[in-house]
Amino acid sequence: MVVSKEHAILAVKVMQLEDSQAYWIDPSGKTMAVQDNHANKIRQMCVGYLVNENQLNELFNSGGDDAIITYFVEKGWVRIRFMTGHYYLTVNKLNTNTKDLIRSWALCILEIHPEHKNKDVYTEETSSNLGYSEKLIDIADYYA
Repeated sequence: MVVSKEHAILAVKVMQLEDSQAYWIDPSGKTMAVQDNHANKIRQMCVGYLVNENQLNELFNSGGDDAIITYFVEKGWVRIRFMTGHYYLTVNKLNTNTKDLIRSWALCILEIHPEHKNKDVYTEETSSNLGYSEKLIDIADYYA
């Protein structure tokens, strides 16, 4: 398998991936395991870095945890959940950069869970207002 320089750099950022049922991938490719819930991970990781406490409270007051998650997804973050035997990803736009982020994550998740090679990956694009998840691909197709 031939891997581009950019792909290799992204893979290094997620190499130390912690086993979890959920993840965030930031726009630079840094992948963070989510042990509690996605909004709480944002509270732990991003207050004072990407948002201040007042901004986070305003987001929460405007729509709860969903508003916090939507805000970060619209900024290019990828939300990943493993539920009912499938991976569900929330992205703003499924473009080349987002696909590269997902591919790097998939390479690493298959190192942790090789048995997930045939699991489906569903995506929901918030920018398209689909309102439902659409099957993207089997995770093994990212590995190929």
